[in-house]
Amino acid sequence: MSIRDFLRLCVPMIAAVAISDAAVAQQKILRVVPHAEPKVFDPHQSQVNITSMHAAMVYDHLFSWDADMKPRPQMLESYTISPDKLTYAFTLRPGLKFHDGSAVSSRDAVATVKRLLLRDSQIQKLSVVVDRWEIVDERNFKLVLKEPFGFVEMLIGGSNGVSGGIMREKEASTDAFTPIVEIVGSGPFRFVRAEYKPGAKLVWDDCKDNICFTAIHGDKGKTEEAFAKAAHVVKEHLVINRQISKRFGMRLCTMAF
Repeated sequence: MSIRDFLRLCVPMIAAVAISDAAVAQQKILRVVPHAEPKVFDPHQSQVNITSMHAAMVYDHLFSWDADMKPRPQMLESYTISPDKLTYAFTLRPGLKFHDGSAVSSRDAVATVKRLLLRDSQIQKLSVVVDRWEIVDERNFKLVLKEPFGFVEMLIGGSNGVSGGIMREKEASTDAFTPIVEIVGSGPFRFVRAEYKPGAKLVWDDCKDNICFTAIHGDKGKTEEAFAKAAHVVKEHLVINRQISKRFGMRLCTMAF
């Protein structure tokens, strides 16, 4: 592509983005008419797309799939695998909070995944080789296997049908075949039950303090020094949405700002 063609494409996009702060402030509501209404709000109870869409907004996931269907850490700051491939050690990102303000802990993650392993035939392939889960501290936990299994990261984030959204330990302790009552996650949106009108209206409110991830690479000091010496600096603000296995597809719904 030539520079001329590139600019021809970019200039209209830049012009569209460069709207006033007042206009941005008015565009806070995204109205969606999906292909169906959620009837089940427990992410472990249903494989229908609309429930998975709801879960992707309300709940966060340990791993999620990228565009190439490869699992990537989402709630995890890091994880390691032992040389014999039997022990997985996970560390949660700092500062994760549920919508009620409580901190996300290893107990919540382990309780949720244990419940998840009972609900889906695909994920049950993993449950067969699980020896035990170990809670190390508030942010660290381990999975010990009986034998190596190549799809751990893929399945503890959920399957193609059942969402792996992490719940509070309170809800995750509910019988796996009994729908949970309280919908409290740590995802980018909070389900507003008070405004729920079956057949007419559902509201998911933005959680402004919810951070997707923090990533720092390279030498921070040298980078700041280089910027300080630069004659010109261009800054760009990016909003990166979570990687989610289910999303509102244009073929499934109508949207309007």
